[in-house]
Amino acid sequence: MELTAMTWEKKWQIAYLCAMLNSIHVAAFFMAPTVLMPLIITSFHLTLAAAPIPIAVGKLAFVVFLIPGGQMLDYYGPQTCVLIGFSGLCVVMFCYAFFTNTFFELLMIHVFMALFASISGVPSYVVVLAQWFTSNIGVAIGLVIAGHSLSGVISPFILAHIAEFHGWRTAMFFVSVLILFVAVPVSYFWLSENRSIGEENQTSQSPEKSSAHGDQKEHEHEHEHEDEHED
Repeated sequence: MELTAMTWEKKWQIAYLCAMLNSIHVAAFFMAPTVLMPLIITSFHLTLAAAPIPIAVGKLAFVVFLIPGGQMLDYYGPQTCVLIGFSGLCVVMFCYAFFTNTFFELLMIHVFMALFASISGVPSYVVVLAQWFTSNIGVAIGLVIAGHSLSGVISPFILAHIAEFHGWRTAMFFVSVLILFVAVPVSYFWLSENRSIGEENQTSQSPEKSSAHGDQKEHEHEHEHEDEHED
């Protein structure tokens, strides 16, 4: 399939958008709790030994949710999953900032974060890229992974600076606002899917099916002629 200049520009635009969305995903689910957890534990008057527990529970839940999340991705498509995932993360991060006051609520918040993060992460972006790229897909996926690493470098400084002057709840609220005004609109308006590749694959397979069907018909006619000769 020959790519036009517009299609070439569009697919790389999609790749950069996936990288940006992945960086926001990493900042929300991976970096924000890790960076802010010491302050969170202190505000809850818990020991430092309790700090890894919410993060570990969230990561374990994330692993569990990835399989049903993948099934949802196959059924509804990547754009819908990313949009639902970021919308849910936005609400959960808002609740994290203003309505989380006990250790049990903290654990539940991390479980719900894992639920929505499982459908708005790398698997969804890989499916999107596979719909747009027939070549250079390795470069495109590398770009998405680079967004992960870039977020891991930049977001801790931003979150730590906000938390130092305004508290960890304000830092969590900042992440919620970032998702609401950047990730959700980008997912809805610009993270478009490309169904034509799947349709072309079905079209390319249809001649094989029709030829096989023709061969079957031909064999049936041969058997009918043999039966007539025997009569």
